[in-house]
Amino acid sequence: AGCAIVAYFALQVFLREKKLPAIFVLAAAFGLGGGLRQDLLVHMFPLVFWTLLRHWNGWRTFLTVMAIIGFTIALWYVPMVLLSGGYQNYAAATSRQFNYHVTRSSILFGNSLFSHFRMIKEFLLCLIGTAFIPLFYLSLYWVTARRDFFVRMRDWRTAFLVLWILPATLFLTIVFFQNSRYILSFLPAVYIGGTYALITLSRRFI
Repeated sequence: AGCAIVAYFALQVFLREKKLPAIFVLAAAFGLGGGLRQDLLVHMFPLVFWTLLRHWNGWRTFLTVMAIIGFTIALWYVPMVLLSGGYQNYAAATSRQFNYHVTRSSILFGNSLFSHFRMIKEFLLCLIGTAFIPLFYLSLYWVTARRDFFVRMRDWRTAFLVLWILPATLFLTIVFFQNSRYILSFLPAVYIGGTYALITLSRRFI
């Protein structure tokens, strides 16, 4: 849900005539979203950064955005450190969590090749099982309309979906995948792309 909310506010930057309020809301949503799931900061950073770059409004706006992100991150980060009994305790707890989960699943951190590919298999099964219909239409759209597909690839809306889907996909297949709920970070984008492909195919063949 957090990633979808951030993506929604990023979309508002493109759609609204007054960009600055939407940019500031996007920065706040991105910073606060990290408090819900810290991996959101990794998954959604490319999309947020690209959105801000596409709507560059000078260094003053950029510094304001950075200040908003820093402040909203501090809203959840500082209480977590204090409640943990200080930075050292917080760092030790996060380090133990990382070592327990990530090092048991990723080949990048010492896991076996077999276990890593088992993680990838589970990720693909969850994704295909959950998003079979939109993936089917996307594949059919690719086969039947490749020329139109490459034209669409230059559209900002396509780049928007790719930057929403790709970082989380790479993270989950290379670094860490624990359960099927993780694909919810980008699954809405898959359904949006599949719906667009379905509409385009229906206009082409019906």
